[in-house]
Amino acid sequence: MIFTRFGTILAMTHIQLPFTLLPIYSVMKTIPPSHIRAARSLGAGPFHAFWRVYYPQTVPGIAAGCLLTFILSLGYYITPALVGGSGDQMMSYFIADHLSRSLNWGLASALGGLLLAGVLVLLINLTRSSLGRALVGVRDSEAAAYALGLPVAVDPDPRLLAEATARAWPVLRLVRTP
Repeated sequence: MIFTRFGTILAMTHIQLPFTLLPIYSVMKTIPPSHIRAARSLGAGPFHAFWRVYYPQTVPGIAAGCLLTFILSLGYYITPALVGGSGDQMMSYFIADHLSRSLNWGLASALGGLLLAGVLVLLINLTRSSLGRALVGVRDSEAAAYALGLPVAVDPDPRLLAEATARAWPVLRLVRTP
């Protein structure tokens, strides 16, 4: 497994796993179990209760964990050098190599600029996607959009609005009729 791409990916996954799981766990810990019980009592099966009530509330933690892991993984150059060998390197290794060994600062700054531009493009696309909106707390529901002052096609029922502000919107989405 040493000096292979699979070994490098396995080693990086092993190191980065806590950085992914801890934000997810912290979000999961704050979700009240009463939401699942309410969905189950309203007739949802275990899968639907998880997928339509519990999972949407964990999306901000999943997005935060993935984003944190991605950003931390950009700067890895020691782990791929030790496990993957010289044939399997990441861009940060080449930036450090051109800065310190070959003293080609122009190429190192160009590689750093490319890395920065790529990360900025990914982050801009993330913030425009539904995953990015979930990361900052915007929910895909009419009541939450109305509560945030966003334009909606139809004014929500006042009962739905009051419940959405009390963070019970996933249960309401489950039982709401179109």
